[in-house]
Amino acid sequence: MSDTRNIGLAGLACMAMVMAGCSAFAPYRLNLAAECTLSAAAPSQASEACRNAPLEKVLPTGDAPGFEVAYVEFTDQGWLHKRKQMDGALAQALPRAGDPRPVQLVVFVHGWKHNAGFDDDNVRKFRSVILPAFAKRVGPGVRTLGLYMGWRGNSIGVTGLDNITFYDRKATAEHVARGSIRELFSRIRVLNEKGRADGSVRVVLIGHSFGGLIVFNAIAESLLDELVRAQARREPPRPLLDLALVLNPAFEASRFEPLFQVAKSAPRVGPGRPLFVSITATNDSATGMAFPAGRVVNSLFDHEGWTDEDRCTSGFTVDRECPDFERSLRLEKQANTHTMGHMPRYATHDLSRSGDGPVECLTVPDTPVAAGAAPALSPQAPEPRNDFPLWTMRASPQVVDNHSGIYDRALWDFVTQLAGDGVDVDALCTASAGR
Repeated sequence: MSDTRNIGLAGLACMAMVMAGCSAFAPYRLNLAAECTLSAAAPSQASEACRNAPLEKVLPTGDAPGFEVAYVEFTDQGWLHKRKQMDGALAQALPRAGDPRPVQLVVFVHGWKHNAGFDDDNVRKFRSVILPAFAKRVGPGVRTLGLYMGWRGNSIGVTGLDNITFYDRKATAEHVARGSIRELFSRIRVLNEKGRADGSVRVVLIGHSFGGLIVFNAIAESLLDELVRAQARREPPRPLLDLALVLNPAFEASRFEPLFQVAKSAPRVGPGRPLFVSITATNDSATGMAFPAGRVVNSLFDHEGWTDEDRCTSGFTVDRECPDFERSLRLEKQANTHTMGHMPRYATHDLSRSGDGPVECLTVPDTPVAAGAAPALSPQAPEPRNDFPLWTMRASPQVVDNHSGIYDRALWDFVTQLAGDGVDVDALCTASAGR
């Protein structure tokens, strides 16, 4: 009896420890009256008022242009914490009296284990790496505004214990993707459409990890609609934004497959940039190992069937089975247990780097699927890869190192080139030597 009581007390103690380490539900940036000005030399050093400010101004220094950062935060159910926070952020992207400069709006949605706190590592790197790269690319003649979208990416603030929140936070990211962030994205698209007409605003949308899930879920329907409409018009699809990018996205490839199927028969984008870009590190253990291991367990009772692309040389039985084809390699099974970046089927480009040199982008060679082979294991995007509207890029560790190593300056130099006005994608990403 005493042993049982001790076990119960130990369990309660463990629960208390976990509860004590729970991250706060309160937002970080609700002091709408606070003013925050930061030095570009030390953008993470600031007064206490800055920690609650929904707008930060980073001053220029030397040859580095200044920029601004606005914050919008969402609840676990995807609601806005405060509508005035969103309204204030969007207002920053509008033309200003006495300042005729066009605006470059860089939107970032963070992922697992992060939030909108002043000292959060993603917030720091957004200020110190991503936004300076974009601001430097366009120069002081363009006003650069960063929009950081915050949500509770970690529910337990205890190192080590936070690893158990993976699927809990994935579910939360899905709530956020279906919530008010869709309104915010729609309002940003309106700004971008107007900006294309009068040159006033350009928009780059970026999501990392579960932030990639949020970005993709929020824009996938619009991407699919545009690809279908482009087929009907018999002309290249029109971009939703100047660039939509996800890094180490943590969602099932089965969500990407319908978009991929339509894109394969859609008109090519021609010399312009793609509609959607995904970059995944080849050594990303979170999406390359932990994700499929977890999905195998989570999808244990799912039924994945054979598709018309699963080539069965022996012929299917009356029960729609293929005797000589490994069931785990079925296209639908692979797509349900892997992320898009770890399925060769979707690969279009490889990113690498030698030493301290720039990022090298090469298109993936075409290797047609042989009869009886698994279609998940060979690249299937139509040639030429640069004209395909959906790019799935594989990055070496020298470019993106594991799941959170997305802040190499060479990577962002490449991204800013891809997002640049009038980019020549054939010059930026060349054909591999194997062709």
